[in-house]
Amino acid sequence: MQANVNKALTAVRNAQAQHAIYLAEVAKLRKGLPRSADKGRIVLLPMVAKFYATAVVAGAGKATGQMVLDSDSAGYEAARKALQRLLADIYQLSSKTEIDLVAQALRIIGKMTAAQRRKLLAAI
Repeated sequence: MQANVNKALTAVRNAQAQHAIYLAEVAKLRKGLPRSADKGRIVLLPMVAKFYATAVVAGAGKATGQMVLDSDSAGYEAARKALQRLLADIYQLSSKTEIDLVAQALRIIGKMTAAQRRKLLAAI
């Protein structure tokens, strides 16, 4: 039993180390990519496709006018998920989209009337 626990803990430690490396690489990417997720997707798409040996084709339907991954390629699902995760980590967690809750609360409180502030303080 102890051996299994030791193996599990070693796996957790290794996963944490790999995740830290991944986050450092995402931070580097964030600095070099455009601020817009759509423009970042255009830059990353051919690189992700090349890594997963997936073709890039012209989109059809709602993706008309865009380049997309070829859904018939063997690595399509892995490439699609990798691109999706990269874009989410780069753009949704960037400092540009993070919400400063204290600043937001101060703005809201600043717009309140005196009566509303008294009511808020009484509720706390």
